[in-house]
Order: sequence, then structure tokens, then C-alpha cells
Amino acid sequence: MEQTQNRKYSLFGVIMALTLFFGFAFGVPTTAYAAEAEENQTQAEQIIEQSFFFGYRKGENETRGRYIVAMFFVPNTVYDSGCTYGTAIFPKKYMEKFNVHGDYMNAFAEQNVAILNVVGSTSREAPEGRIFRTAIVGILEKNTSLDFTFVFYVTDPDGNTAYLPPQFACYNTLNASEMTDEEIVGLMRQQKGMRDNFGQITEKLSELVDSVWIYLVIGMASVVIVWGAYIGIRVAIAKKNEEKINAKEMVKHLVIGILVMFVFAVGLPLLIKGLSVWAV
Repeated sequence: MEQTQNRKYSLFGVIMALTLFFGFAFGVPTTAYAAEAEENQTQAEQIIEQSFFFGYRKGENETRGRYIVAMFFVPNTVYDSGCTYGTAIFPKKYMEKFNVHGDYMNAFAEQNVAILNVVGSTSREAPEGRIFRTAIVGILEKNTSLDFTFVFYVTDPDGNTAYLPPQFACYNTLNASEMTDEEIVGLMRQQKGMRDNFGQITEKLSELVDSVWIYLVIGMASVVIVWGAYIGIRVAIAKKNEEKINAKEMVKHLVIGILVMFVFAVGLPLLIKGLSVWAV
């Protein structure tokens, strides 16, 4: 009887300790979501982080033959004329054949693999940034079904190079058409307007989460503490076998609830932050 009573109080103590731990863990506001790594980023990485792939142009004429043009956008906020901008172009199958999935220029150079390196790609001013255009021309008939890889990169004055994720295009299957420079800039304005609107929405969501997040956390922590205390009392005063089994089930549900609330409390701010970064 004494051992049974000790087990009850031991379980009660564990529940209360677990409840208080998660209660205080939830109750402490965690504002340290800022990425410290950003302070250590090179200039090339900072530029690439704000840049993105814009789209393709495709066509055929007497001067260039069959061609594909890849376009990339660099915002004025990070653009630096002292940096080198370019695009590495190579068949997609080279990535697997030579096991290259990063630092493309050096990786191919170390294996003496020749790729097309278009340095100083043509750029054009666009709303709040510049569009860099890189073309592969004279595509032979036998290569019209070949997947080409376009990797935009930036090299800063210190020699650091950063790359955008690779983009792939096949002449035969690429759904793109010829566009004038004016049409490209107009499309850029439309996309910028959409991105600005989405950015405003995510900014408002972020402000809302910042204002109510601490209260949500306090509320969830209170629920955990009250529910945990209730279970602890039930375990401490349980006399029948059936009550012990029910108490154990309640403990199981409490732990699951704590995990769900923890994921929600931590994941929601990160999700909003991710959307904000994506909208930039």
C-alpha cells in the first residue's frame, strides 16, 4: 500500500514538474528569431539573397539562330556596380555526371570541364532594380531537346562568389516567347506590384502575430498548467484501477497537447517571417 502511494506521489511530482517546465517555456517570450548569420554574410551572399530568377525569352532569327534568354533581377537596394555579375550555362546532365551541386565555377574548373561563363551579362534598368539577361544562341537541332542549366552568380570585390539556385530550360518544351524590352519592364512592374501587395499583407500579419503572440502563449501555458495540475490531483487521489488507467490516458493527451501547442507557438512566427522574406 505504501509503495502504491509513493508511486502516486512520484507520478504527481513528475506531472507537476513537466507542466511547470513547459508552462515557463511557453511563458517566456522568444524574440531571438533574427538570423545572426546575416551579420557574417559576404556582400555577394547579401546580393544573391535579395535577387531572383525572372523568366525566359525564346526565339529564332537569322542573327542568333535558335536562342534562349534567361533573365534575373537584382534590386537597387543591394546592386553594386563594383561586383561582377554573370551566368554559368551548361547541360543539366553535367550536374549528376560530375557531381556538382554548388560552387559551380570552381567545381567544374577543378575537373577541367568546359562550361559557358557569360560574364557581365547585359542588364537593363527596371522598377527599383536591374534585369540581367543571359542568352545561349545558335542552339543546334540535335540540342533542341537538351536541358540547359542557367546559374546566375555574383562575385564581390573581395573575391567571394554566391549563386542563385539553378534554373533549367529546354528549347523544345520551353513555354516562352519573344518580348520587347518595354514588355519585359511592363511585366516586371506587374510582378513588382503583386509582390508589394503580398509583402504588405505579410507585414500586417507579422504585426498582428507580434501583438497577440505573447497573449496566445500565456493562454496556452495557463491551459497546460491548469490541466496538468488537474491530472496530478486525479493521480494523487486515485483509488480504483480504472481511475489510474484514465489518469494515464490523460497524461498522454496532455503531452500530445503540449507538443501541438509548442509547434504552433514556435512555428507561426517562423512561418510569417518566411513569407515576409519570400515576398521581398
